[in-house]
Amino acid sequence: MTLPAIDLGLMTEHLSAHKGLIHKLKMYEGKVFHPTLRYLLELNREMLKSHTEAMMAFIHPYYNGEVVIPPLPYLQLEEIHKSKETPYHDHDKSITMESKSSSKMMANENFMSASLMKDPNVRRAHLEMAHQQATLQQLYREFSDAMGWSAVSHTTIENQAEIYRHYYGMFSFFPD
Repeated sequence: MTLPAIDLGLMTEHLSAHKGLIHKLKMYEGKVFHPTLRYLLELNREMLKSHTEAMMAFIHPYYNGEVVIPPLPYLQLEEIHKSKETPYHDHDKSITMESKSSSKMMANENFMSASLMKDPNVRRAHLEMAHQQATLQQLYREFSDAMGWSAVSHTTIENQAEIYRHYYGMFSFFPD
């Protein structure tokens, strides 16, 4: 099967990025102390490998089979929330933040690429890849939250109500 040139070009860019990310995650796995973080890094690396295999199948000129992105394994989130009880090394925090950022970047990249891709199977696969990357980003965030490494500020009820009233008035011209 031949692919539209844009699909092939986008996947060749992704493959180069995946090679670097897989290598980086493997290095991180050897440096982290916290077992939950190590598991998330391994999961991320294995996910990237399956994405690479899918793209290689798509770009193979004689492969005509179905390309399926394997689902991520079910995770026990309770384990992530118990993470605070486990000792960690100082650089675990930096690795968590960087890995979360990389997952976000890859999710955005896959989503934007999918919106440009012409082949429906390639587009569908990249949308699934984007979803999986966003899921990993969420898992890194939950781990970071459980460890007490995140600082999330919340608005006040008064501030939120003021903004609501402003926009409610702006859109109140819509008929019911």
